Amino acid sequence: MGLDMYLLAKAPNCEELTVIGTWRSHRMLHCWVKAQWNEAGRPSENETHPNRVEFELSREHLCKIAEMSKAPSKYLKYNSEGFFYGQPIKDSHERTLKIMEKAFTLKDSGYRIFYDSW
Repeated sequence: MGLDMYLLAKAPNCEELTVIGTWRSHRMLHCWVKAQWNEAGRPSENETHPNRVEFELSREHLCKIAEMSKAPSKYLKYNSEGFFYGQPIKDSHERTLKIMEKAFTLKDSGYRIFYDSW
């Protein structure tokens, strides 16, 4: 068991989402997004966490995710334990940086970027 996580893009004037990156059980990232979700006032009234809900990420959010991947020790408070998250993936930080490169390029082209998990 683990947590499947997605970074999605939506082109301007389009409702279709495109997957630009995926993770499996990236605890730190998910817990950080959950903290941002709570800070934003849980934008979806019926949800208590950002699972199966597209949470839009700003450029500032994307910068923080990239920073977290470059210096994970600064973000250890977001590294939760538990069976739900499964085993951490060893290359998750390097992988995240590659995904963020795509996200920044799309964001600069007018796309909206979303996080979702299941």
